[in-house]
Amino acid sequence: MGFAEVPFGTDICFDGWCASVTGADHLSGSSSTILHVTMSNHARGIAQKPDNSRIHLIDDTVYRYAAIKTGSVPLHTRLQLHESLKTTLTFSVSKNAKGLKALIEEGPFIANFVFPGNQQVFLVR
Repeated sequence: MGFAEVPFGTDICFDGWCASVTGADHLSGSSSTILHVTMSNHARGIAQKPDNSRIHLIDDTVYRYAAIKTGSVPLHTRLQLHESLKTTLTFSVSKNAKGLKALIEEGPFIANFVFPGNQQVFLVR
């Protein structure tokens, strides 16, 4: 599966629901990485709520790290028309992980295997 790197702040959209990684912090002396995420509704007249949104960190071996903590706003929050909300996701990542990328996904998990292709990712470190 190929990955296309995009810069922080790029919207990744699924219908009218969009999300973007706007930055990343690595806590020194810790295995924690914090992603700063903005979610927004770009629909044309309706509120949006993602079906099954997820953000993973992926290393060079394509190992997926799931978030261990979410900020005060969960990813599955319903967004009113043109509304944007910010949140954070905390990950515990191996200190040996290289080429860390953030991948935003939405919808059934199996779709990534049925319809593979270039997925946009944010280079984290």
